[in-house]
Amino acid sequence: MVRSSKFLAVLLVFSFITKIHFTSSDEGANMFCSTREKHALLTFKQGLTDPSHRLSSWVGDNCCTWEGVGCDNRTDSVVRLDLKNPNDDYDDYSDEEYEANKMAKLGGEINSSLLELKHLKSLDLSWNDFNGTSIPDFLGSLKSLQYLNLSYAGFGGKLPHQLGNLSNLHYLDMSRLYMMEIDNLEWLSHLSHLKHLDMSWMKFSKASNWLQVISTLPSLLELHLSLCRLDYFPSLLYHNFTALESQQSSFTDLSYNSFHGPIPRALQTLTKLTDLDLSSNKFNSAIPNLFSSLNNLLSLDLSHNSFQGPIPRALKNLTTLTNLDLSFNKFNSAIPNLFSSLNNLLSLDLSHNPFQGPIPRALKNLTTLTDLDLSGNEFNSTIPDWFSSLNNLLSLDLSYNSFHGPIPRALQTLTKLTDLDLSWNKFNSTIPDWFNSFKHLEHLDLEMNSFSGPIPVSIGGLRSLRILYLSNNNFNGSLPESLGNLSNLQELNIGNNSLEGVIGEAHFANLTRLQSLDLSTNSLALNVSSAWIPNFQLIDLDLSSCKLGPQFPAWLRTQNSLSSLFLSNASISDNIPTWFWNFSSQLYYLDLSNNQIKGELPNMLPTQTYLGSNNFQGLLPRLTSNVYELDLSNNSVSGNMSLFLCNPLNETYQLTALDLSNNLLVGEIPNCWMHLTSLELVNLDNNNLYGNIPSSMGSLIGLFSFHVRNNSISGELPSSLQNCTRLQTMDLGDNELSGSIPAWIGKNLLNLAALVLRSNKFKGKIPGELCNLTSLQTLDAAHNNLSGAIPRCFSNLNAMATKKGTSFVNNNSRFDEKILLGSKGLLLEYKLSTLELVTSMDLSYNSLSGEIPQEITSLLRLPYLLLSNNHLTGEIPEKIGDMVLLENLDLSKNQLTGVIPQSISRCYSLQLNLSYNNLSGEIPTGSQLQTFTESSYLGNDALCGTPLLKKCKRNDFGETPHTKAQDSDEYDMMEQFYVAVAPGFVVGLAGFCAALVFIDKWRLAYFRFVEDMKDRLLARF
Repeated sequence: MVRSSKFLAVLLVFSFITKIHFTSSDEGANMFCSTREKHALLTFKQGLTDPSHRLSSWVGDNCCTWEGVGCDNRTDSVVRLDLKNPNDDYDDYSDEEYEANKMAKLGGEINSSLLELKHLKSLDLSWNDFNGTSIPDFLGSLKSLQYLNLSYAGFGGKLPHQLGNLSNLHYLDMSRLYMMEIDNLEWLSHLSHLKHLDMSWMKFSKASNWLQVISTLPSLLELHLSLCRLDYFPSLLYHNFTALESQQSSFTDLSYNSFHGPIPRALQTLTKLTDLDLSSNKFNSAIPNLFSSLNNLLSLDLSHNSFQGPIPRALKNLTTLTNLDLSFNKFNSAIPNLFSSLNNLLSLDLSHNPFQGPIPRALKNLTTLTDLDLSGNEFNSTIPDWFSSLNNLLSLDLSYNSFHGPIPRALQTLTKLTDLDLSWNKFNSTIPDWFNSFKHLEHLDLEMNSFSGPIPVSIGGLRSLRILYLSNNNFNGSLPESLGNLSNLQELNIGNNSLEGVIGEAHFANLTRLQSLDLSTNSLALNVSSAWIPNFQLIDLDLSSCKLGPQFPAWLRTQNSLSSLFLSNASISDNIPTWFWNFSSQLYYLDLSNNQIKGELPNMLPTQTYLGSNNFQGLLPRLTSNVYELDLSNNSVSGNMSLFLCNPLNETYQLTALDLSNNLLVGEIPNCWMHLTSLELVNLDNNNLYGNIPSSMGSLIGLFSFHVRNNSISGELPSSLQNCTRLQTMDLGDNELSGSIPAWIGKNLLNLAALVLRSNKFKGKIPGELCNLTSLQTLDAAHNNLSGAIPRCFSNLNAMATKKGTSFVNNNSRFDEKILLGSKGLLLEYKLSTLELVTSMDLSYNSLSGEIPQEITSLLRLPYLLLSNNHLTGEIPEKIGDMVLLENLDLSKNQLTGVIPQSISRCYSLQLNLSYNNLSGEIPTGSQLQTFTESSYLGNDALCGTPLLKKCKRNDFGETPHTKAQDSDEYDMMEQFYVAVAPGFVVGLAGFCAALVFIDKWRLAYFRFVEDMKDRLLARF
């Protein structure tokens, strides 16, 4: 008996110790999966690709301890397999984090060995990449599955209907399967226990019965069908949505679609809905009254649609609403008073509609509001004083309106505010001192207004501030040192103001959390010691147009987290320090342009590098695959481009913009552009390049802008350039290009807006195909050897005839693209922003012949028409005065004849040169034609009148005598009359005289007639 008692005591102690061990061990340590399930998982693993070795823990006998595997604590069976990518959302990822996410994606194929996991309840393969393979049919045989998540896993093909066999499924997520096609959804009707269904971003275009099927799911609580290409509601328009009505649906999401037409009556039965999201669709009606029956709604999102007209009064019945989003629609009335009844609202978003007039007092009753967004409307009043009643507001956004005047003291009562956005308005006062009452304010945005005066010292008392935006105002004075007290501040932007003075270390004393600093475009000078070590680590820094120099700022060396650095126009004239190029490898953006920095370029450059207008020397570095935009213009970089572009050739380059203009580059343009197919802008102006334009330039099918002005490029234009169909600006001027202007320019480069062929050796006729360039605003082919007539079809150049200008693509806003155009006897430089407003045609200094076509006068928006130094004949078109916007008309040194048309006087801002032609007659009066100097008409000997010294002759009536030059039409008519009548008169007189001589009776009768007439006349007088 004693023995058995001892044995029992030992057994109890052992059992207690064992229990303690199991309880304190890791999950699964006290469970052992079966050999069958272990082998099934290992076989499944063999079919997968695993670049980051996420499944490296899948070793040993106990699979319950493996990464992502979960077992039942009673049966030891595998019940959970969670292989979701741990980095499942990379919207805000850095490049390194993006690569880590990419490496963590599993791939390969799903092995049917999973069927051995008989008790598997949860399977998650989301955010991996199975590269378009089909979802395996056998997944439908995992009868125990309750949770299945395949979202964003890269599956494609057709959706297997076998999934309908998963009768125990509660949760199904197949969202973001871009490559998946759905032709039938009948299988869904078998999932009677389904509560959550997400098929967002799948293609529903062939599933016409989607609504009927979904209406049969009796347990459904949440439905997500965003971006499914649904463009109509099928035949269930008047069918009761009874299945959904019978459940307490908590969320219905039909967002991001292209629905049109009224919302069907079927939705009117969803009276138990608490959350309804129909956002980002394209409804083409007013909001229907059916929403009045959804009186249990807590959240209603109708944003990003095309709802029009007034907001219906039916919404006032939704008194339980706590969240209402009507943003980004087209409501065209004032905000209605119905909101007074929605007094449970916590969040109201009416932003980005064309609401007008004052903000209605009805909003005064919404005293529970914590978030109010009225941004992006057309309110043009002051902020009303009754805002003081909204004293529970945490977030207030009134940006992008036309509020004006001072900020009312009523806002002083909103002491709970954490976010205040008044940006993009017309406030024109100083910042009031009572702003220091916003003790909880974390985000203050006042940018893009007309605030003036100094930045108040009191802002330094807002100790909770994390974000402070004051940029693009009229603040003046010095920067208050009190800003250094904002110990929680993460982002400070005061760029583009009129601040001045010195910034010292005291301004940054306590800014230990500062990550983004923008002091650009002010007159500030940074004065810190060379040994200063800031107590912050910046990610973004912009000190452009501040005075930092002449030395390069040494304290930058301490900023180990810096991603973007903008120091353009910062008065730096130092040698670039050696440490900086090692430091720059961490940067994404680097802008040191418009300084006088000296030194040589490194082998590795940041992704976006702007070093233009400095004194950098040496050879070009080798281009690396990470560089996205590169500006080295206006330096003294030398050597050739081959090593830069063509070594090695096996890399994939992402370069989109390259500016090497105004350097000392020599040699031929290398023929390896086929490896740079992402390029959109290439500028090689003003170098010493020679040889032909390489054929591989035609590989740049995304090219918008191509400049090689002022080099020694020769040969004909390669036909491969016709592949660059997106070209808008092409400047080939001041080279030695030859041959004819290719007809394919007018056939293929239909987006051309500026074509500059100036000062080359082009010959032959201007091809009529250029008339197809309806977007062409600038044509400069001056100083070539072109011959033949000016095409009459130039009247088809619509961009020179209509008001609408071309919208030049400017994806590379930091590149200051320029074009030189002939105007008023000079070459003027136009930036891209100005070029959009300029139209010009310069065909001067060629050998063009024939008449100036009358059709050219239809180019009514053309201010510059330069045709001088050709062999043009005929008269100036009579309707030249229709071109009333002409500023410079140069027809000098041709063989034009006739008079100057009177209509030219309608060109009220004209600079005119008609010298050295054969014009005649009087210079027309009116406008400023008499204000020109004699040089405008020199070399036309038959011209007379002001401003010439030669006066026009007048007849007795004070009129200028008709001359052939003045009245050529009348003179020609009279001459033809005399030529026709004179011979008849002579022949008739000769016949009459002959009759008198040879016919006696006629002779006697004639003399009797004469005697009789003489007697009658004598008798009368």
